[in-house]
Amino acid sequence: DLLEQALVHSSWHHEHRDAALGHNERLEFLGDAVVNLAISEALYARHPDDDEGYLSARRAAIVSTTGLARLAGRIDAGPRQPS
Repeated sequence: DLLEQALVHSSWHHEHRDAALGHNERLEFLGDAVVNLAISEALYARHPDDDEGYLSARRAAIVSTTGLARLAGRIDAGPRQPS
C-alpha cells in the first residue's frame, strides 16, 4: 500500500479519488525529514569544529534539488546534472 501511495501524485489523486488510497505528499514530508536527519548527522560527525551556521548551509546545499541530483549521478541512480 505504501509503495502504491508513494507513486501517486497529488494532482492525479484529486482527479481519481476512488482509484488510490492516497497521494505521496505525506510520505515525501517524512522522507525529507529522514534525509535531513541523515545528512545532519553525517555533517555533525565529519565537521566537529564547524558551527551550526556552516552546518546548516552545507546541509541545505546537499539536500537541494541540484545537490541530490549530483549525488544520484555519482551512484548512477539518475541522470547527471551539468557542473
